[in-house]
Amino acid sequence: MTTPPDKSNRPRLLSWRMARIATIGLACFATFIALLYAEEDWRGKRAWEDCKRRLEAKGIEFDWSKFIPPPVPDDENFFKAPGIVETDWVGRGPRDLSKRVEKAMSLEGRDSNSVLIAEIIVGPPGDSGQALRLEDTNTRAAIRKLVSGATGPMLIAPREFPLLARLPAEIHPVRIVISASQPPTTNILAGFFTSAGGATHEGPACISVQPGEGQSFRLTFSSPAETAEDFLARTDSLEPEFDAVRAALKRPYARMDGDYTQPYLLPIPDFVTERAVAQLLATRVECHLLLNHPEEAARDATLLHDMCGPLEAKPTGPMTLIAAMINVAVSGLYADTIGDGLRLRAWHEPQLAALEEQLARTDLIPIASQSFESEHASTPMTLENTDPAAVYKASQAMNHEKATWRGMLTDPLYGFWAYAPRGWIYQNMAHTAMLSPASKVGDAASGLIMPELAARLGEELKSFSKWSPYSHLDAIFIPNFTRAWETVARNQTVVNEALVACALERYRLAHGDYPETLAALAPQFLDKIPRDVIGGQPLHYRRHSDGTFLLYSIGWNEKDDGGQILPDIRDGQSLDSGDWVWEPGLAR
Repeated sequence: MTTPPDKSNRPRLLSWRMARIATIGLACFATFIALLYAEEDWRGKRAWEDCKRRLEAKGIEFDWSKFIPPPVPDDENFFKAPGIVETDWVGRGPRDLSKRVEKAMSLEGRDSNSVLIAEIIVGPPGDSGQALRLEDTNTRAAIRKLVSGATGPMLIAPREFPLLARLPAEIHPVRIVISASQPPTTNILAGFFTSAGGATHEGPACISVQPGEGQSFRLTFSSPAETAEDFLARTDSLEPEFDAVRAALKRPYARMDGDYTQPYLLPIPDFVTERAVAQLLATRVECHLLLNHPEEAARDATLLHDMCGPLEAKPTGPMTLIAAMINVAVSGLYADTIGDGLRLRAWHEPQLAALEEQLARTDLIPIASQSFESEHASTPMTLENTDPAAVYKASQAMNHEKATWRGMLTDPLYGFWAYAPRGWIYQNMAHTAMLSPASKVGDAASGLIMPELAARLGEELKSFSKWSPYSHLDAIFIPNFTRAWETVARNQTVVNEALVACALERYRLAHGDYPETLAALAPQFLDKIPRDVIGGQPLHYRRHSDGTFLLYSIGWNEKDDGGQILPDIRDGQSLDSGDWVWEPGLAR
C-alpha cells in the first residue's frame, strides 16, 4: 500500500524553492550589475583617454600641476606684506575689513525722498511763455539741464546713490512747465533721466518722478543723497588700511598659502572685501572730483587700479574664472570713474597723463583666457580625483552652510557622484572637455574677441543639453562663457575708450577743442591708438559742433549702428545691444 505524500511539507518545500530562486535571481542581478559597472567603467575610461589624447595633440593642457603657482619669496609676496592680514583678503565670508567698509558705506535710515529737486507742471498744447513741448526732441535735454542746475554738480556712486557737491538744503527746486497733447505718465518722465543703456549722467534710477497735485509731478532723489564732504569724512578712518595696501601692492607677486592639489580646495581672494573696497575707493574718487581735488582723486583712482594686481595672481595668472571676472569688474569700475572726472572736466594734465599710462597697461583678454584654460583643466581633475563627500562639504562651505549626512543622502548630485559607475564620471569628463575651449574666443596676441566664435560655442553647448548620464555634470561645471566673454569685451572697450577720452581731453586742454580725427592724438597725446576689440578696426569717432564728441565700438553684434545704443533683453536682464558708446556708467 502506497503511503500518501505528506501535504504538510509542501509549504516548506515551496518556501525553500522560492528562496533558492530568489537567491539565484539576486546573484544574477548582482552579476549583471557588476558586469554593467565593469563595462561602463572600461568604456568611460577609454573614452576619456582617447579624448584627452586628441585634445593634448591640439595643444590643450590638462596637467593641473602646470597651473599651480610656484612658491615666491615672502618679501615679494603681496599676501605676506606687513599690515596685510591674510584672513582679510583670503577666503569666504564676512571679514573685519569688509564689515568696516560696509558700515562706512551704509546709508541706512536716511530719507530718500525728502529733497525736492523740481516740479513739472503739464499744460495743454499751445501754452505760451516758457513752456517746453513734450514732443520736442530737445525737451529731454532741456529738462535734464534744468534739473542739473538745481542739484549742482552730482555723480552717482557705485552703490547707486547720489553724490552732491552742495548740501541738500542748498538745493532750490526748479519749476518746469511743459505742454503736451497727451498727459505724460511718470514712466515717460522718468525715461528722460535714463538712456537706452540704463545709465545717465545722473545715474541709473537716481531721479524719482511722483505724481503731484493736478497735472504736476515732483522730482526727488530715489535714494538717500550724500554730500562729498560727508562721505570723505566718514571713510577717512580707513586711510591706514589703504596705505598698507598701497605698500603691499609694490610687491610683484600675489600667492596665497593653501592646498593647490585639488581645484575645489584652492585658496581664493576674499571677493566680498575686494568688491567692497573697490566700490568705496571709486566713491571717494568721485567725491574728490566733485570737490575739485584732482590730485587726491588720482591717488585713490591709482589704488583702485592697482587692486587688480592680487587678482591677476602673478606669477601664473588667475586660477578661477570668478577671480578673472572680479578683475574685469574692478577694471570697468575704474575706467568708468575716470569718465566721471572727464564729464566734470575735473582732471588736469598731470593726472590725465598718469591715468593714460595705467589704462594702457590694463589688458583683460589674456587674464580671461588664462582663467578659462585653468577651468578647462580643473574640471576633469575635480571629477576624476575627488571624493563625493569632500566635494559636497566644500560646496556647502562655499554657500556658508554646514554639510550633513542627511543632506548628502538626499542630494541627487552627491548620490550620482557616489553610486554611479566611475565610467560615467569619465564620460562626463570627456563630454565636457570636447566642448571647444572657451579661451580661444579671445586672442591675447591680437587683443581681439570674436563674438561669432562665442556664439558657435554657445550653440555647441546647447547641443549637449539633452540629459544623459554621460553629460549630467555639464550644467554644473561649464560656466556661461558667452556672457563672460561679452562682459570682458564690454569692459575692455570701456577701458580703451577711457584711454582715448583722456587723450582727447589732453588735446582739448592744449588746443581749445577736440581734434578732427583720432590720428591727431598720436604720438604727443597717445603712444598708440587702441583698436576696437570687436573686429579690430579703429574706434569710431566724430567731433560735434557743440564742443562734444561721439566715441564708440561696434559692439557684440559686430555691426556699426551709427553710435546707437539699442535695447536688448536676454535671460530676463536688460542689456545693451547696438554700439558700445563711450558713456560713463556703462560698466556698472
